[in-house]
Amino acid sequence: MNSLESNDYDIAAATAKDARARRVESSRLRILLFKGLQSDDPDDRAIALERIVDVTKSYIHAAYPPNSPSKASAASTDTSAPNTPNPGQTHFDGYLYEQEKTYPQHPSVESLRELSDNDAELPSDPETEEAAEKLHNYLLTIVRLSITCPFRDVRKTFKDFLRKLKESAITIPEPVNVSPSFFVHPEDVFSLESSSSAHVFYPRPANISISPWSDGASSTFSNDHNDTIINGGPLVEADDENCHSDDDEEAPMGQPSDQYIRDLMVKNYLDSGRLSNTFRLLAFFPTFFEKFDLAYHQIMRSSVGPLERTWRSYLGLLAAAEHKCQYLVSLQKLYFLQYGGDPSWLKGIDYVPLKLRNISTLLVLLARQPWALTENHIHDLLHCRNGGNPVTDSWTKGELIQAIVVIATFHSLSSFVLGCGIVPEIDTRGGYFIAGAPQNHQSAGIEHELDEHIVVRHPLPNEHDAFKAAASATGWNDDLDENQPVAKQPEAFSSDMGLGLGVRLLEGDENWEKQQFGEAGEEEATDEDDLSNPISLRRTSVLISILKKKKDSGLKDFVTESLAVADERPETVPEETVDDEEDDHHVSFAESPSRASRISALSIHTNASSDISSSTTHCSKLSSRANIVLEDLDRFIDPSANAKIQRTKFSQSDDNNEFMLSEYCWEDEGCDIINQFLPGIGDCLDAEFDEVVNISDWSIFHQTESSVDTGPLRNAMWYYALKLFGVTKEDYDYSDISTYLTNQNKAYIQKVCYSPQEIRYHDWKNFGLSLRDEEKCHVNLLTVQAKKQAILIYGLSTISQI
Repeated sequence: MNSLESNDYDIAAATAKDARARRVESSRLRILLFKGLQSDDPDDRAIALERIVDVTKSYIHAAYPPNSPSKASAASTDTSAPNTPNPGQTHFDGYLYEQEKTYPQHPSVESLRELSDNDAELPSDPETEEAAEKLHNYLLTIVRLSITCPFRDVRKTFKDFLRKLKESAITIPEPVNVSPSFFVHPEDVFSLESSSSAHVFYPRPANISISPWSDGASSTFSNDHNDTIINGGPLVEADDENCHSDDDEEAPMGQPSDQYIRDLMVKNYLDSGRLSNTFRLLAFFPTFFEKFDLAYHQIMRSSVGPLERTWRSYLGLLAAAEHKCQYLVSLQKLYFLQYGGDPSWLKGIDYVPLKLRNISTLLVLLARQPWALTENHIHDLLHCRNGGNPVTDSWTKGELIQAIVVIATFHSLSSFVLGCGIVPEIDTRGGYFIAGAPQNHQSAGIEHELDEHIVVRHPLPNEHDAFKAAASATGWNDDLDENQPVAKQPEAFSSDMGLGLGVRLLEGDENWEKQQFGEAGEEEATDEDDLSNPISLRRTSVLISILKKKKDSGLKDFVTESLAVADERPETVPEETVDDEEDDHHVSFAESPSRASRISALSIHTNASSDISSSTTHCSKLSSRANIVLEDLDRFIDPSANAKIQRTKFSQSDDNNEFMLSEYCWEDEGCDIINQFLPGIGDCLDAEFDEVVNISDWSIFHQTESSVDTGPLRNAMWYYALKLFGVTKEDYDYSDISTYLTNQNKAYIQKVCYSPQEIRYHDWKNFGLSLRDEEKCHVNLLTVQAKKQAILIYGLSTISQI
């Protein structure tokens, strides 16, 4: 390389470094501004909202320069424009003074000063593109908070701001779905609002002996909630801001939530700045979520353990990529970069340090064949047998235990996300679309803010709208006749299914719908689901009767007779799809006409049938969008491990021995070894496992006049999922699995355990029992938590032998 080439290279490197520095500064500025909304003080939020709107307007000013006036005439026009967005002439000076006092060393303060002074001339094209990218990131965050923020003032302010931008022909990202799940109707999730008088019943620990459907339950649980302290924090008092008023055009979306759930939402948002779609579904089980969130925080965010947060986030990303879980990959990219991770690692496994690359075989093995883990796999990592420096590239036992805990957490969480069809976060890849934009410009989510340079071009329908956008952003309105008719931008949405939260679900635009979601929705919409399938209804009715009579001496005979008449045709799932080597007590579902009359007394009565059709139609339209992969995730999987380790089911015929819990007990050995190296985390995980098995709302499908003990059903699901990984508990009666689970139920649980990336809406609505959406989420939760425990048992027991 000659001196001239070397000089060009240095200049290019310096330019790239400067661009990277500007991106970091912009990201810090955005985070700093939006962090002001993480306050339970409305006055603090009002100040933060005003600042965010001002900064966003300044980026609109830069991203939408006027296309007709010259710079000179524009500058002169700007001086007479009273409505020109100019952060330097608002409250920015006072804001900067406050920020310099609060964050004297924060580099974003200087960025704010430069931003407030940068109003003299229009930017050049590269600067325009950079401003458009920054504006894009701000708008993504604003759109997300306009829908998911638990504070009404934030949602309303951002909704009004976005409406004004749309009226000014500013292009706004739109969410692909207002529900947190492609499988769950938005009206079925808990509302962001609460009523202090609402009695909301949801799964609680089974040691609360009273059923919520029995007399006196309401007052009992109401008193419990009044004394609730969430993770040591105070309850958030219900105030006027949280109560819906008649003059407020917003209506809360979803089923009513009580103050306990509301407090969880507020606390989760104040801690992280985000109410994730995963949380919105886990809110079905608030007591479980408290324990899950505490364990997750200790595993991924705290300083406990030898691994840095960047390494933990990257391990989570690798585990999510193994399951093709785009949702978690995008989120872990975001956290990895925000924690200071090297962006080059996101190019793939070949760009990470050798020490981290070497653990990819263990990660893949724990996902596909955890029962095949041996001491040799652990020795390879402890002694750097796969090459590298024995000092810098070897893993310690403490690091391996922490890595296994992280890997097990994300193998489990990926299965839950995919099993429930969770929608990508609104501000991440796949969570939004831009009407009229080229497809390759729609996928850049907030996770790319610090990753790669992405030019965000805002499509405008016509020249008039382009000028209107620039005029609105800058105040140069002298050549625009306000009375002149404006060509209306075609609306992508025609019905307000978002119920006042600023979003509308797509209806009527068939071409766009086919482009986004394919044509599978129509086919699935014609399929009969569990809520209308008479066989599923009868099975559910019989199961309720079985559970109510479980203490009767004649239970076995009753079960055999009842299940035999529950179906009118043979089991729809072929026998060969379900491998139950010990399934000697399986009940055949052959038709028995002589007993058919007995089933009439067990029919299910519900008032929810009128909502079934609309809910199914809504989910069917969007369901083919569920669990799609929007980038090459194979780059995060080691090619050699991918080739050697196949996805297989556990089978003793392949010389695999069952793992007996009497030989290595999670509660004793597993929990203790985690606590030894990661103090407190073992106890958090143990509490998490206990909670998911024990919580119940004493019902199936619908509220009944008397309680239904679902414990046997929950245990059957838990131990069946463990059995799929070869883990066996000696004192459990495995004949109960076939008593309470049909082949169709088992096939679904197998899919969640072994291949969750293949779950589709058809699987969700054809579980084989008529269950509510939250009950199906509980099925998935039981399954993936058992999967987590099985992975931990295999990993920890192997390390314990060394």
